[in-house]
Amino acid sequence: MATAESSAAPHDIHCAEQDDMLFTVDAHPSADILATGNVDGKITLFSYAPGQECKVVRSFNHHRGNSCRVAKFSRRGKCLISGCKKDSALYVTDVGTGKLLCRTKKAHSAPPYAIHTVSENQLASGDEGGEIKLWDTRTWRSVMTLKENGDYISNMTTGNENRTLLATSGDGSLVAVDLRQRRLEERSDCNESELLSLAVVKGGKKVVCGDGEGVLMIYNWGLWGDITDRYPGHPQSIDSLIAISESVICTGCMDGTIRSVQVLPNQLLGTVGHHTEDFPIDSMSLTHERAYLVTGSQDCCKFWPVEDIPKLVGSDKGAGSLREVEGEGGWTRRKKRKRRHKWRAGAEDDSGDEDERRTQHVDDFFADL
Repeated sequence: MATAESSAAPHDIHCAEQDDMLFTVDAHPSADILATGNVDGKITLFSYAPGQECKVVRSFNHHRGNSCRVAKFSRRGKCLISGCKKDSALYVTDVGTGKLLCRTKKAHSAPPYAIHTVSENQLASGDEGGEIKLWDTRTWRSVMTLKENGDYISNMTTGNENRTLLATSGDGSLVAVDLRQRRLEERSDCNESELLSLAVVKGGKKVVCGDGEGVLMIYNWGLWGDITDRYPGHPQSIDSLIAISESVICTGCMDGTIRSVQVLPNQLLGTVGHHTEDFPIDSMSLTHERAYLVTGSQDCCKFWPVEDIPKLVGSDKGAGSLREVEGEGGWTRRKKRKRRHKWRAGAEDDSGDEDERRTQHVDDFFADL
């Protein structure tokens, strides 16, 4: 049973304090650091601690006022890779100094939309036009280019010991790429709605994708042609999702709600929490010790203790179908709506010693870099 002290989460990061709407969040792989990217192009690094206000560690604006569409830490966390709308470039920034290390001009034929760090030496990126590229991060040269999709690449991940890259697209298809042979393995049939998010679960045997109509689409690993199961019920599009365990995912919906869902057997386990109703949950990330789920919406960034997330059917937070848990009224707001592209969006205590230790840890981390 989690205690109030152990469950105390870092305070919210509000966009009003950063002067613009938030597009993307990513947690550092080894330190208590969070990166946020905004519509005005500013990237900010925050330190976080339980029950404390998040503190700005460093900020930089290499995008020069152009939207920071996506930002991801490298595998070791020494660099932050971000995508810019205006010049379709990838920016590589030193996390310790904030210095711009590399700018790949015209990295894509359209603005980058998704980034995934495959390994310390490989990074995959996808753009608004459906193009996928694989990069050698030692030279920042493209080593593979695929153009199999007719709409934007919404999300990417890897599986099969990083030998397969998976990408969802706005054209409703899932693409599997063989990273060893650097070629297309297979592209699924197009679903009726766009695919927006994905995660690998069940020990790598299943892939679950969220679509624009609030349906979870489930694929068997290696059988990419068509789905094997579907789980409808979210009232609006599933803009983001993340695996909490081998059988449980958290979904971020356009209605601003984060939900915990069990996969096969499919079951809604409960509601984790809410953002402002008018803003979708655009991005999710797990902190390096898997202590917190971080969710980003246009109005703010929130932390949710992972230990408090319902993980089993029969949880004291309630379980059942989406209809049973959310009630009949939850279905009246369902909308058929094309996803809005990110760049088109318009918003004291007794823990001083612990805070000082965490601040020192952050300082030491940057000193090592």
